[in-house]
Amino acid sequence: MSDSSYGSPATIHKRIHQLVALGLVTLEAQAADSRKRLVVPAKLAMTYFATVAKVLRKTAAR
Repeated sequence: MSDSSYGSPATIHKRIHQLVALGLVTLEAQAADSRKRLVVPAKLAMTYFATVAKVLRKTAAR
């Protein structure tokens, strides 16, 4: 989160926790450093992306 082009750390933190609340991502703790968490897409997000990809492929085929 050191790159300021993505926004402030507080904004990034808020957005990630909004995605967690929506069930789109989960946070997995890292064994080596408990301060770090890996943001992992949840099944709901993967289903959404698959649907969007299908629509885009269908649109591109026209």
